[in-house]
Amino acid sequence: MERILISQREDASTNELLVYNGLLITDKNEVLKHAKKVIYNDDFKQVYKDDFVKVKVKDNCLYLSSYYTNKDNVGRRIHYTYLIDAKDNLDVVLSYLEKDSEVLDRQIEKDKIRNIIEQIKTNEILKNRLSKLFLGMSIVLGVVVLYYFFKKIY
Repeated sequence: MERILISQREDASTNELLVYNGLLITDKNEVLKHAKKVIYNDDFKQVYKDDFVKVKVKDNCLYLSSYYTNKDNVGRRIHYTYLIDAKDNLDVVLSYLEKDSEVLDRQIEKDKIRNIIEQIKTNEILKNRLSKLFLGMSIVLGVVVLYYFFKKIY
């Protein structure tokens, strides 16, 4: 399972911090190699976005972009972006995000993120159920139309 965390520095400099699979990466080439995986996410499907968090998914990967409770040197909340190859288990995702953030001595709003992701999953389940209901109703309607059509012919 691959995990990449990119975070703004406390002094808001241009150089961001990168944690890869729980380890702070300082080598510039390694940082660039892993950062590209997070930065180039155009082929991910955005499933949620508000002022606090952006959530995207692709295959089994989950992309989160949000803010820590920690603040930078000018009083703004510190931004982070997280990519993990394990979107199905929310507890695993949040546990790793929390552990990877601790490497940088940062705290996430775990409950808020959990609630948002659970709401996304609930909406997906509801959407799937509605799709199945619509499909079922379409089939029934098709059968009724065919019955009426054949009854008129014969």
